[in-house]
Amino acid sequence: MKILLTINTMVIGGGTERVVCNLANAFAERGHEISIFALYKKGANLSRLHSKDIQVKLSTRRLGFKKPKNRWGKILREFLRLLITPLNVYLLYQCRRDFENLICKENPDFIICNATYDTLDGIIAKYIEKAIKITHVDYKNHIIYHNFSIFPHIVLLSSKELKSFQAKYPKSHFSIIPNFIPTIPKESTNHAQKIVLSVGRLVEQKGFSRLIEIWDLVQKNQAFREWKLHIVGEGGLEQELREQISAKNLNDSIILKPFTKEIEKEYLSASIYVMTSLYEGFGMVLVESGSFALPSVAFDVKTGPSDIIEDSKTGFLIEDNALESFVKKLCVLMENQNLREQMGNAAKKRMQEKFSKEVIMEKWEELFESLKA
Repeated sequence: MKILLTINTMVIGGGTERVVCNLANAFAERGHEISIFALYKKGANLSRLHSKDIQVKLSTRRLGFKKPKNRWGKILREFLRLLITPLNVYLLYQCRRDFENLICKENPDFIICNATYDTLDGIIAKYIEKAIKITHVDYKNHIIYHNFSIFPHIVLLSSKELKSFQAKYPKSHFSIIPNFIPTIPKESTNHAQKIVLSVGRLVEQKGFSRLIEIWDLVQKNQAFREWKLHIVGEGGLEQELREQISAKNLNDSIILKPFTKEIEKEYLSASIYVMTSLYEGFGMVLVESGSFALPSVAFDVKTGPSDIIEDSKTGFLIEDNALESFVKKLCVLMENQNLREQMGNAAKKRMQEKFSKEVIMEKWEELFESLKA
């Protein structure tokens, strides 16, 4: 079977990029012919793709600007946008042309669309009987940024999204297929380590500012002064977060680290995982950390954490933005190594049963068979 996956960019570090690479590798292992179409070339990293037979088309450059820091920066950005608009229109045309050429060349049985907004919708509409759309962020953001009405079949990552999507797109059919991790590692972390870990892009969505507030409250307890918080990620808020850390005199206990290809080492260096995102489509890092037997503490935002964390068994789910409650449950884990081991081992077992490659790929094969029938 021929499968074409679409994505915005293949930049390393993004959750969607990692998921697409995992899917491509798993489909290829099962004998399918795989191609990937990425809208943008800049920063592309194909090191996660294991098979040389996976074809990748990187379409064009994206012309944009960093977020301005002041009023004059905003004025300059708008002026420059006017100057490059004609070129961006041409690049969009080139992108759509490249995409249609690839479809004609490969003649895929299915086109799996990931996070390409509506840029390619005009082309996809011509081949809509082959198209499957995957959601990657929460419902609220999808209705703002995406037009799903053209897609006859939509794959949701979270069961909590189903009612909202069914109400908005009554003509579409839905499947719930979570993300998976390529392998369940044999190693489990050492729960004696006094490190709390969080991984993600340094952007507003990930809620690292409130994680710093939480850690400030934790550090007021003398019993936890030896503990460290490691935040692994890069992004536009890095300087702002560093300033917040300095203002609270937390430079010795919070360490910001860049993204790494060896993220497994980060999971194995910690004994607790925390997520403070404002919203998530799924929360892949909770699955990854759980596979290394890390118990998690996360805000129970609308989609994501509650599909992964079994409250009080593999970690703790906290009412959104209830910082004091988050601190309390985090401290419960920090002060009890036996509880960390117990919850961590339960998390590893849950990841094997619910989110292993073998379990999730069977769901994809069943979907393909049903759509071909």
